[in-house]
Amino acid sequence: ELSASQIQVDKLAAQPGGGTMLRGQRVVRVRETSGSEVSAMNMKPEQVRQALAAGASAIVLEVPEREVPKVEKQKLLLPQEMFLGDIKDKISGVFASAECTFIAVEGSAPFGCGLNGDGQIGLG
Repeated sequence: ELSASQIQVDKLAAQPGGGTMLRGQRVVRVRETSGSEVSAMNMKPEQVRQALAAGASAIVLEVPEREVPKVEKQKLLLPQEMFLGDIKDKISGVFASAECTFIAVEGSAPFGCGLNGDGQIGLG
């Protein structure tokens, strides 16, 4: 994640096949000042620039693939607190596994979070 003040907008570039890159990493989400995030997977560089100019507080970059040492994985697998402020409707269910969690919400698409090492939460 990079805060808006850390981003050199002139370094944003189009990614082959769609989306935006910054210094060789794909921009996957834009964080608004409210804390909510919007997908940037298909945003063109100009759209990311516009979001930043409109007050977005940060962008989230895709982390390159790497082998995660077992000790680090074990630390990542400890339960973490999640921000649920963007969920307005009733939560109807939770699915939790060793590497990811999904929250089912009435009248909305499910929310997912976790390691995503194999693309299981839909971000890779």
